[in-house]
Amino acid sequence: MHLFSKIVRGNTLGAIFIGAFLLIVCMITVVANVVSRRFGYPITGTYELVGLFIAIAVVPALSYAEFKKSHVSISLLEGRLGKKPEMILDVFLSLITLFCLVLLLWSFVNTIMYNWGLGESSDVLKFPIIPIRIFFVYGLVSWCLMKILNLIKNIKGIG
Repeated sequence: MHLFSKIVRGNTLGAIFIGAFLLIVCMITVVANVVSRRFGYPITGTYELVGLFIAIAVVPALSYAEFKKSHVSISLLEGRLGKKPEMILDVFLSLITLFCLVLLLWSFVNTIMYNWGLGESSDVLKFPIIPIRIFFVYGLVSWCLMKILNLIKNIKGIG
């Protein structure tokens, strides 16, 4: 279990560093586009590039939020339930979240497999879409593994 925990946390931190790097690239691209527009030479495909990079930077951030346990949760029943029923509810909600994540992951994997040979690319820059989708799946896997790790900890806390 300890090895699994170290691998999952390392994977999550690696994904968040890649996502942070892409956000920095987005910021530099937007600033360069703003400056170049001032001189009448906008950078072609800026909106497209920023949109693609933001799409793949978001999922690792969600995985990292799971790592830090900083997802927003509304505790409507907090204080009214005891500690053990609250932990059971948390496990139940984590299972629902994990189920939804697995469905999303399954959908993206099927989309990648279906579109693999089509040569799908972005409109302006002709940037291939498959690597973006693969990194998105990597982020979802990272988030699922982090959710499983936290779920195991929660179940151990109930028993």
